[in-house]
Amino acid sequence: MPKPSPRQTKTENSASVQTEKRISLVILGKGYEEKVFSLELPLSESLRIYLSEKVAQIDEVVLTTGYQKIPKERSTGSFSSVGKTALNTQVSTNILDRLAATANGVVISRGTSQGTPQIMVRGLSTIQGPKAPLIVVDNFPYEGDISNLNPNIVENITILKDAAAASIWGARAANGVIVITTKGAKYNQPITVDFNTFLTTSPKPDLNYLKVISSADFIDVEQELFKKNFYNTDINSSSHPVLSPVVDPLNKEKKGLLSHETVQKEIERLKGIDSRDRFKRYMYQPLENRQYSLSMAGGAPQFSWTSSLGYDDNTGNLGENYQRMNLRFQNNWQPFKNLTLNTGIFFTHSATRNGRSDYGSIIMKTNAVPYMEMADTNGNALIVSKSFEQGYKSGLGNGKLLDWNYYPLTDWQHFSGTGRSSEIILNTGLNYKILKGLDADLKYQYQRTTGLSNSLYDEESYYVRDYVNRFTVINSNGSLTYNVPKGSILDKTTSQLLINNFRGQLNFNRGFGKHQVTAIAGGEVRDANSQSANTRYYGYDPNNLSFGTVDFKNKYPLMVSLH
Repeated sequence: MPKPSPRQTKTENSASVQTEKRISLVILGKGYEEKVFSLELPLSESLRIYLSEKVAQIDEVVLTTGYQKIPKERSTGSFSSVGKTALNTQVSTNILDRLAATANGVVISRGTSQGTPQIMVRGLSTIQGPKAPLIVVDNFPYEGDISNLNPNIVENITILKDAAAASIWGARAANGVIVITTKGAKYNQPITVDFNTFLTTSPKPDLNYLKVISSADFIDVEQELFKKNFYNTDINSSSHPVLSPVVDPLNKEKKGLLSHETVQKEIERLKGIDSRDRFKRYMYQPLENRQYSLSMAGGAPQFSWTSSLGYDDNTGNLGENYQRMNLRFQNNWQPFKNLTLNTGIFFTHSATRNGRSDYGSIIMKTNAVPYMEMADTNGNALIVSKSFEQGYKSGLGNGKLLDWNYYPLTDWQHFSGTGRSSEIILNTGLNYKILKGLDADLKYQYQRTTGLSNSLYDEESYYVRDYVNRFTVINSNGSLTYNVPKGSILDKTTSQLLINNFRGQLNFNRGFGKHQVTAIAGGEVRDANSQSANTRYYGYDPNNLSFGTVDFKNKYPLMVSLH
């Protein structure tokens, strides 16, 4: 392009530039190298320009196995690699969410529960046995919660998929290996600061996307089964199990307690109810996730360092909350030409809090019904049958027992589930170059993970009321004996994981003309110690932290067995 912006006249296959000044001409073409000319006008002869084709340079793909790094073309098994560029196209708190969207052969199955997702490499490997792959982080197996890892510090991920993985990691690699390498420091690098933040929002989930049986069809099946006496076992059982809102009035009609018109009117009303509408209205809310990440790095000729700080604050569709803070430092020091020392520290603290009940979690006997009602037209909580047949349960205790009704609309408010977890990983390493192509590696890693979870059911929760009533005894004089003390019930779980890893390794990698020889040899020592403790407190008072006593030696009859 002419610098002085002269007037241009263009015709087919030719162009003329009219100016009296010296110009610079830049020729650009897709697939060709850029050409720059300095011209003195007017030209004394025709100008011919020859362009050279551009040769695209493809970066070498290097695979990390946890023991060594090898070029992909020299790998003998089935591997795949995902770099930070592909991972950063996704925004999520969990590295697994990013991996599932960018890596082939990796499946993240969440099922229908809110528990830990199931990771699978190349599909389902077994039905009853363990399905999870081995996860390796910075050269050592990782046995903590992978959600503790901040995705923003990951450099690349290598997935080892076939029997070649077993030759590297042994039997632990039967379900595949996921090797995660975090970002490292570089020598002779100016100080860089990187900050990013993400805000993710999502509306309430579309529960109608789920293809489930309609209320009308479900009720038709119940009516047909009732005609064939399918529910007679439950109806005549001495344990008085729950009867659905359709089977119960049908049974009462059969006994002459309700008229046919009344029962059919109620059944037609239930056919028009879809419990998904109730859940979406009263249980679900828009999702909001916030993520902040700050990283710094720098390097001198003999020293390099990197540090990062991350914070996540996620509020899910059910009001559940997850918070996580990550802190990481890593440095390399080369005091001598052949000697390199590296150290690192990684700290994570996370906290969780439960939310409301999700769709499908509220069951009557063994399953949920699609026409379940949890609230009336005014938003007031309705009773849902649970544990025992509602009419039988209402007649127990002559009104002296605790309220034995279940109100799912508000029951979640009387349960508090919280969890806290802290993890620290310390690592250090030494590399010494013995001679050309031969070096020795010594690595040590210490991991300590502690967890504390509390499940508090207050005295107004159905869990406590049901538990206390089951073991309550009505004496001959009408007084009550509470074998389970009234008050809240607290379940406390503590856990601790201690791991020490030490590895010594010799690496040989040298080329001889057209040939390349690569070999590794070494040994590894690993010690893992896991401990956990569960404690339950009955009659717990969160205000003064007191609790009652329970006689675990003697057996007591259940309220239901006495009637």
